[in-house]
Amino acid sequence: MGDGSTSPAEVKAGMDAIAPRLHKVSVTVDGEPQRMYAFSTRETFPAGTCAEAVFVDPALPGSPAVCTPLATGIMTLLWQTRSASKAPDRLIRLITDIGTDEFDHSSVTITIPSTGKPNVPEPFFSAFASYSAGDKVFGARSGSITTSMTPSGSRCAVPVAPYAKASRCTFATFAVSGTIRMHEQFAPQGSTERTLTLGIPSIVVDGMWIDNTAVRPITLPANRDSTRMHGVTPAR
Repeated sequence: MGDGSTSPAEVKAGMDAIAPRLHKVSVTVDGEPQRMYAFSTRETFPAGTCAEAVFVDPALPGSPAVCTPLATGIMTLLWQTRSASKAPDRLIRLITDIGTDEFDHSSVTITIPSTGKPNVPEPFFSAFASYSAGDKVFGARSGSITTSMTPSGSRCAVPVAPYAKASRCTFATFAVSGTIRMHEQFAPQGSTERTLTLGIPSIVVDGMWIDNTAVRPITLPANRDSTRMHGVTPAR
């Protein structure tokens, strides 16, 4: 689809591909063991691919002299659920890459020049983590996660993303470990900030490696949520 959206049929096809490989792993939340389903996906792009050339934003026309690298990235989801038809009771989302990623963003500064496009140092937020339970949402404040990937050689069949001319999907296993200290987001003003520690011992997660071997431009919808740009991870 030209606007980068995903149809229900494409979502179902993707879920059908991963369902046989879902299994539970053990993590801790403030020292309490939790058994959660887990799945990882790594997405890669041809070297030298520029985000501005793939994701065309009519509201922020890019300069030909600017190239924001479309970096690789791994998204790992961990969740608990009591019903397949309901939202997860707990959800952990990690965005990392191969190697060790740090979650201390205290040194990152953002300025907004007259062009309206944020000016940030590179790399910008090289890792991201969130934890949600009920109406509580926590974000990473410090800590690190180490991730590695081993391709299996077995091919997987998933819909090609709208921004990909061609892609290759391979099943893989991901080794994930680390500790993240988190703090509550969107807490009521004046309330005491809650914190927690997410512990991930050395776990092995099944997943997919989607290698986009050729890409094409898509135009982003004007009313999109700017935080939902599938396939785009921060430059590393």
